[in-house]
This record gives sequence, structure tokens and C-alpha cells, in this order.
Amino acid sequence: MAQEGIKCPLCGGDLCWDNDFDASDVHDREEDDGGIVSYYHCMNCGRGYEITDPEKDERETTYKKYWHG
Repeated sequence: MAQEGIKCPLCGGDLCWDNDFDASDVHDREEDDGGIVSYYHCMNCGRGYEITDPEKDERETTYKKYWHG
């Protein structure tokens, strides 16, 4: 099922969610980082996308306004 509102940056097609994983399981990160890696594919062109949360220290500093209100 396509995720409403999330579009492919190359063709504009709807992205379909495939799966989520803990970022520490997919990338070289601290355990219990709390980040998520989501995988999507475009329903129009078939391209795949990995959307990764920033690392914990970036969520707490650089992107604090978004992640912590």
C-alpha cells in the first residue's frame, strides 16, 4: 500500500512502505540509538529508498526543534 503524501523525488510517484528496522541493526551505530531505518519503493518507477533517522546526538542537538518540540 502506498504511503499517502510521500513522493518519489525523481518521478513524483507514490512511495510504498516495505519495512522498518532499528538503525543499529542496519548501520554502524551505538546500540539503543533509538533511530529507525525505513525502506520504501516507488509505485511508479520502482526505485527503492532508504530513509534513516539522524543519529541520537544529531536528534538532540542539530535537529532538536523537530525531534523534541
